[in-house]
Amino acid sequence: MKQLKYVNGQGKEIDFRQYETQIYQGNFHTYNWTYNTIEQQYGVVISRFTKPAIEYEMVVAIRGTQNQKEISLDDITDIIEIDIINGVQGKLYWGDHYILCNIVSSNTMPSETFNGAEKTLGILAPYPFWIKEESKTFMPQDGSTSVSGDYLDYPYDYAYDYTGEVKGSAKWLIDHFGSSQFNMKIFGYVNTPKVTINGHLYQVNVTINDGDYLEIDSRDNSIILHRDGGIKENMYYMRYLPSNVFEPIPSGLLEIETSGTFLYNITLFLERSEPRWS
Repeated sequence: MKQLKYVNGQGKEIDFRQYETQIYQGNFHTYNWTYNTIEQQYGVVISRFTKPAIEYEMVVAIRGTQNQKEISLDDITDIIEIDIINGVQGKLYWGDHYILCNIVSSNTMPSETFNGAEKTLGILAPYPFWIKEESKTFMPQDGSTSVSGDYLDYPYDYAYDYTGEVKGSAKWLIDHFGSSQFNMKIFGYVNTPKVTINGHLYQVNVTINDGDYLEIDSRDNSIILHRDGGIKENMYYMRYLPSNVFEPIPSGLLEIETSGTFLYNITLFLERSEPRWS
């Protein structure tokens, strides 16, 4: 059974698969594209497709003793309201996909079909895409072991690419139908890091010292140097201008080239209009 849960901005979650707070009704496999047109003598020409924000509705069965039901109802409100108050979005997970959203309405009624309550939740997703993250860490290929082990303590078990046919080369197959936004972390020491993916150069003209790492995020066009000790420095104006460092990364077989002297991690955000069924 696929997971279905809401995780708020503080990491607290509501599990909609457990008996006490179980989804009763809901459909997350619905979407629509809109389009702009130019009238022709016969019909129209579509100039571009657009996608509006999407709204979902789900009904949750609240079960248990009277005390358990009251606690569940209070917990749901606490978890979803804190995101509204803080002006942040939570993540609604369906399987291994999530959509950034807020739960913006709620209505609770006694159930007529079981001993409990039915809570109807209204969900608003301003960015109407379901996202699956694909991440991979590429190790130095020059025998270097100077990278701090702290940086390898990721929240997920990433696959490692230790070798390539040529020093600094690696391949990564991405099973998706389009290009993806990304987050790239490059760990020091390295001077003027360069990563080339399918011929496109990602370069920032900075020096990353031991214990530091550079983070490039195409979703908000940010380049941040994280110094040892928690200091963050904006390196946006140090990007290599002749080549767009925020260029989305294509799907298919990625051929990646670097100097092979530094560790780096790439996370791709694969977007779909609905979460995968399979």
